[in-house]
Amino acid sequence: MANLNTLEKIRSQSGPVKVHHAMMQTGNMAIAALQKPMKNLKEYAMKYKGSCHCGEIAFTAEGELTQALACNCSICSRKGTLLWFIPVTQFNLLTPRDKITVYTFNKQVIKHQFCKVCGVQPFAEGVDNKGNTMIAVNIRCLEDIDPLAIPSHLYDGKSL
Repeated sequence: MANLNTLEKIRSQSGPVKVHHAMMQTGNMAIAALQKPMKNLKEYAMKYKGSCHCGEIAFTAEGELTQALACNCSICSRKGTLLWFIPVTQFNLLTPRDKITVYTFNKQVIKHQFCKVCGVQPFAEGVDNKGNTMIAVNIRCLEDIDPLAIPSHLYDGKSL
């Protein structure tokens, strides 16, 4: 589980949700600052199941899915991902890594994870500006949610 003090500090300092700030500019993924005050992570956290199209890559992700990020950079706009940033401690890969191929570009810091069979990218890995490993979950790959019902924050990654 994520460190509750760290998450509460992020919330209090960030105000409105701000995600993915200068991901490519700084070479780091930003932490999603959650909107509601948090007393206990378990009070808000839900566990989601996700996978690629063919099911070769399966995972669970735990947290409060209140907003996703829609980036217009060259890779995100082509893939059509809607991203939800969570600490690596809230992500559990259920399948072997040998089913995954990795793609990096630009500053080579975000590891875009693709299924070797169907080509879908269910998640990416990166590091935030404090050195914490983060997972960017493609919410379009989560089961039992309507990705279009999740509010999206538009991020202008194209301008970086």
